[in-house]
Amino acid sequence: MPNFLWSFKDSVSNGTSTTTPSVVALPKIDPASRTPTNFSVQGASTTTSLINVVRDFYWTYSPVGDVARAEVPRIILTERKLRTNALISQLKYSLGQAYSGGAQTLQNIEQFSTSSGAPGLAKFIQGLATGTQQAVQSGLTTINNTKVGAQVTEAIGNALSDDNNPTVNSSPWLAPYRNLYLTDPTGWVYVLPYFTNNQASQGNNFSDEGKTGVVSDAVLGAVAGFATEAAGLAASLNNPTQITYIEKAKFYNYPTDGESITVEFPLINTGSVTYDDIVRNWQFLFLLLYQNRPGKTSQNTVDQPVIYQVEVPGTKFFPFCFIQSLNIEFMGSRRELIINVPSNTTTSSDLGAAGQSLNSQVGSIPISTIIPDAYKVTITLQSMIANSKNFMQHMISNHNLVETGTSVGNTAPGTGGATVAPSQINVTSVNGIINGFV
Repeated sequence: MPNFLWSFKDSVSNGTSTTTPSVVALPKIDPASRTPTNFSVQGASTTTSLINVVRDFYWTYSPVGDVARAEVPRIILTERKLRTNALISQLKYSLGQAYSGGAQTLQNIEQFSTSSGAPGLAKFIQGLATGTQQAVQSGLTTINNTKVGAQVTEAIGNALSDDNNPTVNSSPWLAPYRNLYLTDPTGWVYVLPYFTNNQASQGNNFSDEGKTGVVSDAVLGAVAGFATEAAGLAASLNNPTQITYIEKAKFYNYPTDGESITVEFPLINTGSVTYDDIVRNWQFLFLLLYQNRPGKTSQNTVDQPVIYQVEVPGTKFFPFCFIQSLNIEFMGSRRELIINVPSNTTTSSDLGAAGQSLNSQVGSIPISTIIPDAYKVTITLQSMIANSKNFMQHMISNHNLVETGTSVGNTAPGTGGATVAPSQINVTSVNGIINGFV
């Protein structure tokens, strides 16, 4: 029997109630090592499951596990599931920063006044900061006194915990990005061949208009415009025979878009490839597609696609990316084959609030699909935040890896002599980064 990468969890649910559910619980894909089946390790660890295409898949005719593959450049995608929509995440990220930032600003201004010897300027800025902090505090109080505000506060403060992201939460360089997105790990990490020519690119932009991060564009433009016009008027009156032109300090325009990365590699279904390898190729591509498609859960709700933490060791690091495009092409001749899709089905009743499980059954669903000589896989990843020095500092900092699980070809106990998929390795990483060839 093939060494499956994953199985559907609760792919079929038959309730005894006649009531039609208003929300669809879409089946989840779990690593095969987490499912107590006849094709995986019994009681396996629930740590991260690694799919190492570089080492364990036929994207090249070099033997699987060959030492030469250790030097192949790679890109590491750590998959994460969004826990909330962008509105809730932004409220949690911004509202707390608004008030706490006011106190920090006052402290910074006091230090600035002492060290710079400019008490007048410091006093002026301090007045703005104090007013801003009071306005934010008043606004939060007003929000909390309303019915909607109370619901928002409860949703943010009680129902939602902080981002479950060990990389961002533990790295001092990524502290400014904590809780920007509220996520949970899905348990999947992908190591893919990386042969993109671009090493790095950087562009900056300064312009007459921009945001200071303190006041809105409208207020900023009005104040700056009034000051400039007043100075221009005075200059024109004092020098009636000359024109007036006053230089303006340009604002740095912090970018809103991040970098994009394109990854391209084949997956081969011929040559030394076995039926197990064909099944794993199909399962790997199905997994990527399934995780990156939205799911309609009700008439007005949608389950969001996953996002990724992306690292090209020593070259690039992005804490939040999404797959902008995923293109899979058939190459060469093709034929129809039967592929068994493993599933863990549960029959449950609707008795009680949580229901009562009556029966759990593990099996597989045979499907007919098209298998080509090879697949051509093209993935374009888009960073959700702009590049910063923080990413470079985090990239060159120390990361440790602890690897556990089975090596290639080990026989799994209780499986009737079947072997664990070579690519199904459980790993636990510090800071969420996998360094070295794993």
